[in-house]
Amino acid sequence: MIQTDNYAMLETDSNYVENTIVADDKFSVVGFKLIKIEVDTFCQSGMYFNDVDGLFYDDEKFTSINNSPANK
Repeated sequence: MIQTDNYAMLETDSNYVENTIVADDKFSVVGFKLIKIEVDTFCQSGMYFNDVDGLFYDDEKFTSINNSPANK
């Protein structure tokens, strides 16, 4: 049985979420990186991924998540 997960799809040199998809861990798309969306982590298209904490934010300054102020 193939295991699938939710992934954020970002262009290779970007932290902007272009799309979210369900795929297996072997799936890939040329020019994009896939970031697994962990359980209880909010992510949708149009968000920004922070490599430091592994979370997705509404804005590129990482100040809010799902319209709520980020706890930093």
